[in-house]
Amino acid sequence: MDGISGHSATLAHQSVRAYYSAIAARIAVSLIATVVLALGVLAAGSSATRVRDVEAWARGVWHPPLGVTTRGYSHPLHVVKHLPPGMYRFSVLADEALGFHLVGPGVNRQTRVVWKQLEGFTPANARWRIRLRRGTYTYRAIGPDAGSVHPATGSFQIP
Repeated sequence: MDGISGHSATLAHQSVRAYYSAIAARIAVSLIATVVLALGVLAAGSSATRVRDVEAWARGVWHPPLGVTTRGYSHPLHVVKHLPPGMYRFSVLADEALGFHLVGPGVNRQTRVVWKQLEGFTPANARWRIRLRRGTYTYRAIGPDAGSVHPATGSFQIP
């Protein structure tokens, strides 16, 4: 009888050990899944709130005189044709008698071209924070000198 009861105790001990091992494995899997999910949420949140810098200009003396770039105002100017969707900080440089107008899905912004009686035209520089969504955005020169700028329009796409 002692052999049988010893064998039963060993089986019971192994069952308890297996039970606790299964619980530990479930806790470990749950913990790993929670960490992976939390990291995914953090990564998604940080990319969603990232603000990219874009420079735009309407300057009659530059070549091209009108455009949008992500490379800064260094020459030669590189005009973008595609940008990823997201939040952007536009820095716009505009000539004294030449403004910049941007139109697209949910966006209709333009710089001011101001005529002051004693000073003439003043610069129309601006800073905008804009969320760009899928679609085509067009920009154009505005103001009294817009007719002398070629090209007077441009565009870029958000895929």
